[in-house]
Amino acid sequence: MILFTDLDGTLLENGKVKTQKDIDALHKFQDAGGIVAICTGRSKFEVVPAIEQGLPYNYMILNNGGEIYDGEKAIIEHRISQKAGVEILDMLVQEKHLYSYFANDDEQLSYYQGKCAYFPSHKPTDLDFIDEYHRSHGFTILCTHQDTDDFSITQKYMDIINENYRDEAIAHRNEIFLDIVPAHCSKGTGIKDLVHYLGDKHRTFGIGDSYNDLSMIEMCDVGATFHFSDLSIKEKAQKSYSYVYEFIDDILGGYYELER
Repeated sequence: MILFTDLDGTLLENGKVKTQKDIDALHKFQDAGGIVAICTGRSKFEVVPAIEQGLPYNYMILNNGGEIYDGEKAIIEHRISQKAGVEILDMLVQEKHLYSYFANDDEQLSYYQGKCAYFPSHKPTDLDFIDEYHRSHGFTILCTHQDTDDFSITQKYMDIINENYRDEAIAHRNEIFLDIVPAHCSKGTGIKDLVHYLGDKHRTFGIGDSYNDLSMIEMCDVGATFHFSDLSIKEKAQKSYSYVYEFIDDILGGYYELER
C-alpha cells in the first residue's frame, strides 16, 4: 500500500509540521509495510525545509508530477522548454502586482518589482532575474502569485498559459499560487508514474487540501481531504479529516477494507 500525501495545508501549516502525531502515524504506516510518497507542488529546493523537520518518506513527487525522486535520485524528470519558459516569464515580470519564480536544475529565484532573491531562503541577491532565466536551458517549475490574496490577475495568466502553451506547460492553481509545470504533468500523473515504476500492484491512498490535489484524490483508490477544504474538493473525496494521522488510523484500522 502507498500513501500519497500533500505537504502545505496537509502536513504543514505556514511551513511547520502541524502535529507530531502525523509524523508518528507516518512511521507507523511504514512499519506496517506501507510506502510513503510526498506529493507536492514544491520544487526540490523548497521541499528540503519540510523534510528536515523529520517527515518520513520513501519517495517524493515534486513540481505537481514533474519530477519523482527515490531518495536523492531522480527517477522521472520532465522539463518546460527554454523557449516556452522564457516567453511565460517575460509576461509575468511585466505585471507589477505579481511575484514570479523559476527553478531549474541549479537554482530557484524569486522576483518582485525589480528585486531578486534566492528561494525559499528569501535571501536577496544582485543576480539579474531576467538575465538568469534567459540563460536557463529549461525549467522544472515556474510559479506566480499576486501581492494580495486575490486571484484575478493570476487567473488571467492561468487561462493564457493553458490556452497558448498547452503543448509545453500546464498551470495548476494551488490556493493563491499558480504552479506552472511541464505539459501533461499533475499529481495524478505522478502517482500513475510512480505506481508503474513500483510494479502496479499497490493499493493507493491519497490526501490533500487544495485544487492541485484533485488529480491525486481522483487517481488514488481512496482519496481524502479535510473539513476545511473547498466544497469542490470535498465532493471528490471519500472522506474528510482534521489531520493526516486520522486518515492513517482509518487505513491501518481496516476502515477502507470494509468499503472494498
